Amino acid sequence: MAEALALPLLLLRHDGLLLNANMAGYTGLAQGAPLRCVDGHVVPTNEDQRDAFQAALLDALAQGSRQLWRGSTADGKTLAQITLTPVTLTPVPAQRKGEPPMLLLMLPAEASVADGCTLFAYQYGLSPGELSVLHGLCHGRTPSDMAQERGVSVSTVRTQLARLRRKSGAHSLTTLLPRVVLQPPVLPVR
Repeated sequence: MAEALALPLLLLRHDGLLLNANMAGYTGLAQGAPLRCVDGHVVPTNEDQRDAFQAALLDALAQGSRQLWRGSTADGKTLAQITLTPVTLTPVPAQRKGEPPMLLLMLPAEASVADGCTLFAYQYGLSPGELSVLHGLCHGRTPSDMAQERGVSVSTVRTQLARLRRKSGAHSLTTLLPRVVLQPPVLPVR
């Protein structure tokens, strides 16, 4: 099941040893931002963040709860937020009795936002203009920004926003966006 998800998932041991990943996870590591795999261990691309990453792994295990680690690439330009979640899976040969739980890491997935928008548009019968506005909202653009990018008036964008809310039954954009982001992104079956 995890293999079909477009979300990049990694399963790590407490010391950062990579135990498993889905295809999207392996692809994310191969791209090397903000994490990469070195000698079987997942490490930050930015060497200065190794201690902070290791501390986040240990904190997640010690507290037994989800932790966030904010990392950047070596050039300091690309920022990313990684979710670290302790999990106990049985039966997993790599996890012996008495060992600490493993960590499930979810790498950032820009494509999943686009996939979520497309699925949402399909479910609610959105027009191409409404889909474009939805993409803009998910990327933090204002109506005036979207109007300027698309070469239309701000009133056109506002009309499309109103239609988007009406078609989806959302009372506000604040309640709409979480529904879009939580769409289950999946890869096509081959």
